[in-house]
Amino acid sequence: MMTEQLFAEMLNLGDKWEVSKLEVLAEQSCIEVTIKDTAKLLEGMECPCCKRTDLIIKDHANERLWDHLQMWTYKTVLKCRLPRALCKSCKKTWTIRAPWEGVNKHSSKDFEALALTLMRHMPVSKVGKLMKVDDQKLWRILRVYIDKERAKLDWSELTRIGVDELSIAKGHRYVSVFVDMENHSVLFAADGKDAQVFEQSPRNFTERRSPSCNY
Repeated sequence: MMTEQLFAEMLNLGDKWEVSKLEVLAEQSCIEVTIKDTAKLLEGMECPCCKRTDLIIKDHANERLWDHLQMWTYKTVLKCRLPRALCKSCKKTWTIRAPWEGVNKHSSKDFEALALTLMRHMPVSKVGKLMKVDDQKLWRILRVYIDKERAKLDWSELTRIGVDELSIAKGHRYVSVFVDMENHSVLFAADGKDAQVFEQSPRNFTERRSPSCNY
């Protein structure tokens, strides 16, 4: 079996995508994996606008890069020119999303899964060095996942909310923490310790809590 096929199986590409090229950049300690779509890409796909299946590949977008899991000591980067589909019925054109893409447009789902796991157990800056990526990118990924999970929270049974301030660093830097006083779970945290922290609370926080809830 060719090395490209092995990488395709590792990435779980199926039969709609394939690895067309592998390049090892020894000086940069990097492996570049080039992926392209196959003739089966449009099978079973519907137009997001009219739901018809009369589709063709119009062209391909500029090449994009995604950070992927590190292979041994080598950073791995996925490369692809994503195809743009055209609906022959309603004429809508759109870029087909890469199935390996995570919440960040420049990292894979596997990369993000490992990053989130590591960030549970060590500082983000250390994870960045370990995964050879800017820690600001990791913070952006983390915030998106936190926002997605926060949107799922059900606060309709909240009856009592407590707010307390904590000193988190030298120089009198504070963070205010909102807590469910019944089960002692953290609901939200915001920088600062004055009335402005209430303005930073999650969208619809007031509407989603119980009408009888008290601060």
